[in-house]
Amino acid sequence: MVESQKHNRCIIEAGSGMISHSKTDAKVAELVGLIELKYWQSNNELHQDCKNLLDLCLKEKNEMLGYAYLLYGRSFLIVGDFASALSFIHQAELWCKKKNDKAHLPLVLLWLGVTNKKIRNYNGAFKAWLEALKIALENSKLEIAIEVYLNIGMLYQLAELHEECSGMLMSGFTIAESINDKKLLAKSCIFLSDALIFAGQYSAAMSIVMRAEMDIILHGDMTWIIESCKNKGACLWYLGQKDEAITCFESGLAIASEFNLNWAYAATAVIYAEMLLLENDGVRAQEILLNARHHLDLFPDDDLTEKWFFLQYRTMKLASKFELALAAIKKAHACRLHNIEKSVGYGLSGLFLQKLRKLYPSLRRDFIKFERLAGGSNIRMSMKQLMAFKALCDHSVGSGRIIEINVKPESRSIVDQRALLVITDYCSPKDVWIKVGNGRFYIYPTQNGKSLHDFSMRLVKAIEAQPWSRFQLSHVIARARILMVEQMLIDQVDQIIQRGWHDAG
Repeated sequence: MVESQKHNRCIIEAGSGMISHSKTDAKVAELVGLIELKYWQSNNELHQDCKNLLDLCLKEKNEMLGYAYLLYGRSFLIVGDFASALSFIHQAELWCKKKNDKAHLPLVLLWLGVTNKKIRNYNGAFKAWLEALKIALENSKLEIAIEVYLNIGMLYQLAELHEECSGMLMSGFTIAESINDKKLLAKSCIFLSDALIFAGQYSAAMSIVMRAEMDIILHGDMTWIIESCKNKGACLWYLGQKDEAITCFESGLAIASEFNLNWAYAATAVIYAEMLLLENDGVRAQEILLNARHHLDLFPDDDLTEKWFFLQYRTMKLASKFELALAAIKKAHACRLHNIEKSVGYGLSGLFLQKLRKLYPSLRRDFIKFERLAGGSNIRMSMKQLMAFKALCDHSVGSGRIIEINVKPESRSIVDQRALLVITDYCSPKDVWIKVGNGRFYIYPTQNGKSLHDFSMRLVKAIEAQPWSRFQLSHVIARARILMVEQMLIDQVDQIIQRGWHDAG
């Protein structure tokens, strides 16, 4: 489930004209602030604040009415009342379109898609997200674009279109990286690691979790911190570091319990119990599942409930309690049938899968447009490049060769940028480069038949021939070496990924 936590920046932006100095507008702003602070607290107080905001906007015909409908609908969504959520968020859509409220309409459409996905109306979700993406592009709303790409990415994963899923998630991540948004970097890293764990790429997922860890902590959202603990725990477990994995899972459960985050507790508990059952530790798995049941009752989730009953069946079977195991598997199957029935008429039909495949190239073209909006004159290394470079090296240890370029003086950023301009110009789309440090670059040429020596010499001459005098530099020296791909080099790339690629880029 993809759920946005976007603060209503529009109502506090200077010069937006959205909020006057009237008492009504001040009260609206106060209520919105309270609601956003209580975002994950699915309790009556949050719901009542949303209701008070909606009543106030209706009474005063306030221009924030569309956003008020959205927040009230969202308060139903986070407690599992999807019918009410859909009704009020649809009202928000109608109001924003009637008033041409482009400030809030993309966010409303984003949540409309989330709600439709929850009721398995995937076509409706996709339609809403495509419309949100279009408006976001027209109005340069990059944060909304990132959220949409993450949501669509998870829809492609649900359809088992894994290559397209990775493309969408990486697109969202790349834009977040370009605008250096810590919250969205953290969020996109979590979704990327989810997809990689699902695909069995545990080392890559672990690298991304480690990269995101500091951004997640600095952002301070407890749900994402718990998600980080969950994903890190799963990676560590599959990589054989079970004691460290248990520490991560237990930390996630403790935080979720302390802050009454029911969905996060249940999601972490289900994964933790599944890991324990891999080791046939049914006793501890049963304890975890029993504790999670209370949280699932408070925050209903059909998919998690189905998984819970299936894991309960496995623990009971392991304990030779076959009558209880039979009862649990019957309930798991009932949940599965219920989920299938809810999907009838809405599910991932063959026609819809064709639509997803057909629209993927268009979504990639839109991403290029967003990338242009997000990008400045700087050439920056992305996580996508790092992961691609590492993958190439992993498959060619002991046989592959790379080019190392060193440029001096390395202390001037303009030297790096001009060197990167040359590298990007000379490299083909299939070549992969990374920046290792100031004035130091690795290039993995992927074209067969390319002479590495000739290619590296052309790069060196082109870098040295740059108009350095215009930048008050008398002379710049470039040197090239051909290196064999060895484990030490791969370890160096891993370190860059783990400490944060922006340290090198």
